[in-house]
Amino acid sequence: MNLALTDSVIVISITTIITILFTLLTSRARRHAAQVKPHSTFQALGKQVGQAVERGGRLHIGLGRASLNEAAVPTSVAGQSGMSHLVRESAKGHMFPAVTVGDATLLPIAEEALQSGFAAAKRELTPQQTVEFMAHHATPYAYAAGSAYAIQQDDIQSNILLGHFGSEITLMMEAGRRHNTAQIVGSDNPSALAIAAAYTDNILIGEEFLATDAHLYHKPVHIASLYVQNILRAGIIFFIIVTAILQLLSINLADLIG
Repeated sequence: MNLALTDSVIVISITTIITILFTLLTSRARRHAAQVKPHSTFQALGKQVGQAVERGGRLHIGLGRASLNEAAVPTSVAGQSGMSHLVRESAKGHMFPAVTVGDATLLPIAEEALQSGFAAAKRELTPQQTVEFMAHHATPYAYAAGSAYAIQQDDIQSNILLGHFGSEITLMMEAGRRHNTAQIVGSDNPSALAIAAAYTDNILIGEEFLATDAHLYHKPVHIASLYVQNILRAGIIFFIIVTAILQLLSINLADLIG
């Protein structure tokens, strides 16, 4: 069989299987009202708006500096999902969160989340209530310094950082510590998470962070996507193990497939 044709058949087969799995699992999640396992950091995240409103303050939400043109797009999308939830809850309490971004491509999605969140709560934004673009992603410490200034404002009660950060996160976390704010961090960068762990127990590591939609919105489609990811991960692990065993036995997998 032609190699290109074989590759096409494999791709189509895998896509079809994933689509069927996703459809079936979404239906199952809807029928059984499936829920994800509770996570302490997401539970803490859900309390931040109420606590800030009770104290007469507001939140700082930082979406990091991952450009939408780069590989870290899922991180920024997860951050935007978390921000959307927080903005909607903030609008209900007549509280405008301070939102900072470190890349120009994040500005429109952050603005959209801000406007749609307030519109859903039937609240209006003033011209001054906008997302703050601090600096280009190529100058991370300039972004961090600007965000640190925002965090140290008197009315900021919680510092929530959801996105891609590097070692510059130290400036923001230290600003939060000095201002005695609650701090929550979700990121894909091990260096940033290691630094954040020195300041707070409320961190979302990689895959946990990418599951933001499922934890905050509890929609069947989001929960089904987690099931599919787990199945695919198990399949990949199984394939790697089988391939390793065949190599030890000096058996060529391509010959078996034909």
